[in-house]
Amino acid sequence: MPLEGHIRGVLKTFGIRMTGISQGRQRQAFRDQLAAAGETDPVLRVIADGFITAHATLCQAAADLDAA
Repeated sequence: MPLEGHIRGVLKTFGIRMTGISQGRQRQAFRDQLAAAGETDPVLRVIADGFITAHATLCQAAADLDAA
């Protein structure tokens, strides 16, 4: 998903490297990585929380479209 690539790029500027994620439960693993990154710094916590919400919403919308 392009959003995951964008998130990884933003976090690289903070020195955080995230692993690639594809679909399904691995998307939750991506959000778990974001949460862990947010635990390292209060500013990153705000950024990670926003990305987690956006990622979950977009993944659900994509799944709904696929089902339709």
